[in-house]
Amino acid sequence: MGAPQGSMARASALSTDAHPHVLQSVCHAIDNAPSRAISVATYMELCLYGQAQSFYRGGGYHRDHAPLGEHGGVKGFTTSPSISQMFGELLALWCIDMAAQMSVTESPKRVVELGPGRGEMMADMQRIFVRHAFSRHLSYHCIECSSYYAEQQRRRATTDIPTFWHESLASVPDDGIWFILGNEFFDCFPIHQFSYHDGAWREIGVCAEQGTDHPPSLRFTLERQPSPLPDGLYRSLSAVIESPDDGMCLEYAPLLEVWAQDIIDAVRTHQGCALLLDYGHGGGAVGNSLRAFYDGRMCHPLCHSGVADLSASVDFSVFADRASRLGCGVMGLQTQGEFLRRLGIHERAKQLWRHSDRQPRQRLETGLALHRLTSPSQMGTLFKVLCLTSHKASVMPCGFASPQGKRQQA
Repeated sequence: MGAPQGSMARASALSTDAHPHVLQSVCHAIDNAPSRAISVATYMELCLYGQAQSFYRGGGYHRDHAPLGEHGGVKGFTTSPSISQMFGELLALWCIDMAAQMSVTESPKRVVELGPGRGEMMADMQRIFVRHAFSRHLSYHCIECSSYYAEQQRRRATTDIPTFWHESLASVPDDGIWFILGNEFFDCFPIHQFSYHDGAWREIGVCAEQGTDHPPSLRFTLERQPSPLPDGLYRSLSAVIESPDDGMCLEYAPLLEVWAQDIIDAVRTHQGCALLLDYGHGGGAVGNSLRAFYDGRMCHPLCHSGVADLSASVDFSVFADRASRLGCGVMGLQTQGEFLRRLGIHERAKQLWRHSDRQPRQRLETGLALHRLTSPSQMGTLFKVLCLTSHKASVMPCGFASPQGKRQQA
């Protein structure tokens, strides 16, 4: 491997604050790789999911630290449900409206949440569900691989709605109408990165600086030999691949293809819908989007192995194109800010303001949350929303522009 050139050149990172066990597993993988380097995808896998001490699996590290922005511990990226109860409340009303349009309010229903984190969105949604007929014949299913987070979710789950935990969609009971919700779930999928250099595409890897001992210093590098590009990249980037600029970077998340197919299959089989929210794009994007958050701030992706939250932009075209080919309804891509405005977040904020007349701090927090969730300078434009519906469901999901351009509100 050689050093990356052009736009992909990034300084090495001294891993002083890395989790020692995670860093050890990264260095072990590097030492055992034929080229003495591992892919960016392998690095992300080891840091986020590789063992009990990795960032998302919880284990011993998270028993003493709080990775998702919780007060008192190491903070990753703060998610929308952590910012305000309004987010989960509006998504609950979205599900209720969809059930009414599909005439399944009285039918067996399963809300399936992908990666519920600390369970804040689940708690806010369940609080709304129990006030409506939607809660009849309803069960809530959390797809969670971390025992630490599953325990956090259990503490927040209501006893009024049967709630269950699974490690994959495959173990969710195969009946009922499914409402699949994925908020900031896909951005942490490991990605392969490729850079165009010296007339060829080469995969970007992670290696250890030679001659360093304690702690080792990691850096990005390039394969010396050209790397074949995954077929998935050609679907949306064929023009770019054929006429690239030197130093251009492409990203590919293999797991995204797998989950897209599983979600689409579930939507079609169970005559339901899926609402997916994350930061990303509608396809055709190029460039390096890998980022890391540590202690609430962006940092070098290689600097805090195992204790930093790693993520990358989501290519929503993987879902939309495949769903369209299989006959599903596709709504979006919509910006999160516009989606929440159409659902009525401003009206909900006014309600909260009226109920906190004598609590100036709460009024201020509601205003700040509204700004953060919807403003183009915050999460309003960066985050996108996509809806998939069964080919048997003739519905117009609220929050999206109707064919007549009318404003739809939950």
